[in-house]
Amino acid sequence: MINGRLNAQCEDSRGFPRNAYIEVAACEGREIVNNNGTLTCAPPNDGGRQWGRSGAGGRSITVYQHTNFQGASRTYNGVVANLVPEGWNDVISSARVRGNWEVCTDANFGGRCQVFDADVANVVPLGLNDVISSIRPVGRSQASITVFQHTNFSGASRTYSGPVANLVPDGWNDVISSMTLRGRWEVCTDVNFGGRCQLLDADVANVVPLGLNDVISSIRPASR
Repeated sequence: MINGRLNAQCEDSRGFPRNAYIEVAACEGREIVNNNGTLTCAPPNDGGRQWGRSGAGGRSITVYQHTNFQGASRTYNGVVANLVPEGWNDVISSARVRGNWEVCTDANFGGRCQVFDADVANVVPLGLNDVISSIRPVGRSQASITVFQHTNFSGASRTYSGPVANLVPDGWNDVISSMTLRGRWEVCTDVNFGGRCQLLDADVANVVPLGLNDVISSIRPASR
């Protein structure tokens, strides 16, 4: 802030940084938001909830403090590498999305990540309640797999978006019993994609019938 002017670096719809500024008084107390790399005032009386739903590239995410889209909310159109300054770190329990968004448990897209391509009324089953620290839009081709310790998507979980040749260092070797996936994935019983491998293109609530319970040691996206 300099003499009533807010100066910021904002990302446009292509993810490029742009220098932007706005006179705060012009917004008359309304929220100031990023619209495709420029700062502007949110429309009156919307509380920031719907701002950007048809904004940058048609992509937006509205995060809510409570499940079922209840409580305080905030809408974003671009990359937020750290939700702490926003006051939204580790408080998100549901989200409405337009486009595809990746949410991660650590700042700078570290920790465990999950791709949302539809509204999520309750992140508790995903193991993401009150732990999300960074968010960003991703392309439709983004592949991800969330593995679960128990059947029916329960127990401890972890999300991957790329190949893992050896699940031992991650503590996920021979413990997977169910999984949700985006895109097509190959899972193998040995490290380095050896042993018996299975191609999967849909969520699997129970890998027991596939003979893969607690034996998966490597995973990777597979081309169609």
